[in-house]
Amino acid sequence: MPAGSHHPPETPLERRRRIMESTDPQGLDALLADDCVFRSPVVHAPRKGRMLTRMYLPAARQVLA
Repeated sequence: MPAGSHHPPETPLERRRRIMESTDPQGLDALLADDCVFRSPVVHAPRKGRMLTRMYLPAARQVLA
């Protein structure tokens, strides 16, 4: 890239990764739809909704990290 040029815009995948790697769960709100569903082989029933998904994702990240 020539000097002085801007970085290309962040892709949705890059944004998701940045938010998931951060310790700020508020960033998840921008990624999650109100009616999203969290599914996991550990949590036997699907968890529906942004609030529940937001609670489960950071815990899943800690377990998988």
